[in-house]
Parts: sequence; C-alpha cells; structure tokens
Amino acid sequence: MFPRPITTIKQIEVTSKCNLACKYCPHPKMKRKKEHMVWKTFEKTLDWVRYFMEQGTQREVAITGIGEALMHPGFVEMVKRIRIVIGWSNPITFSTNGILLTDELCIALKPFEPRIFVSLHRPEKAGKAIEVAKKYGLYATHNDAFATDSMNWAGTVDWYVSTHSIPSRRGHNDLLHGLREVGINRECVYGSS
Repeated sequence: MFPRPITTIKQIEVTSKCNLACKYCPHPKMKRKKEHMVWKTFEKTLDWVRYFMEQGTQREVAITGIGEALMHPGFVEMVKRIRIVIGWSNPITFSTNGILLTDELCIALKPFEPRIFVSLHRPEKAGKAIEVAKKYGLYATHNDAFATDSMNWAGTVDWYVSTHSIPSRRGHNDLLHGLREVGINRECVYGSS
C-alpha cells in the first residue's frame, strides 16, 4: 500500500557528481542538478537516522546513489558521523567506481569499518581498488550492477577472474543479499538543500 510510512533511511546520496560518463548509466542523462549534499542536509538526515535507530527500525546506512560518493570533500567525516550515530553493530556500506579509492583514503576510512562495494563500471580499476581496500583490512567486493554492460564496453580484463575468486570474509551469497538490501524499494535521501 502506498504511500507506506517511512521507517528507515536506507540510502544517502552525498553527491550527484560523478567522475565517469558511462553510456549505460543514467547519470549523464540525469536532469536534476549535479552537486554535493550540503552539510546541513546531511545533519538533518542523520537526525532521522538517529530517530529510526531509537525506534529500532534502522539497521544500516548505505552511502550510494547516482553519483560517486568519494568525490564529496567531506566523505570521510560523513562516514565517521554515521558510525557515531548507528554504532558498531550496524553496517555502513558505500558503492564506488574505485577510481578514487586510494591507500590514503582506505587508511582514513579503516577506523569506521565501512563495507565497500566497487562497481564494475571501470573493470580495469575495480580489481585494484578492491585489493587496496583489503590490504588495509576493509571489507571490499565487487558490485555487479551494470556488470554485463561494463564488460562489453571494456572488453576482456585480466584481473576479473582472480579478483572474483579471492575469498572474501563473507562470500558470494552475502554479496547477493547485500545487493538486495540496497535495492530499488528503499527510502533514499538526495539533494543539497
């Protein structure tokens, strides 16, 4: 039944900017303004997350959306603030194309233990990004969204089989479950104001 009551904030799109323009992605055709979420909007979102935590309906937060989250200049601080609000028993996840996932960024993120899903938008970069994150003990795996299209676009890549076969801490079934958890039927927060 719609509209159903909102009981959780599942996704926070901290930016609608992206450093890629993949032909199969909706981002290049997106009509709304491409910008970073302002801090005031982020704080109001955290107020709702805190409220839903108190109600017992908030179990995780995904920092994802149409944009590349790592482009937001306050990304690490946002992850830190989310961790403070949701505690250590609830996961923080984010999706990235992996291009900006550097050693320095992984070191900065490690204390907050986010789960990282690297898209296959740039397959030749994704494997390296996953390896960098795992080097610092972060949970990282690939995100299969648009995988077929990106493989067709990029052609054959050497790293895909070896990276896909590296045992993760949780396994493929958990990846599939995680992808369903951040699925289309979730409440999302967008925008800058």
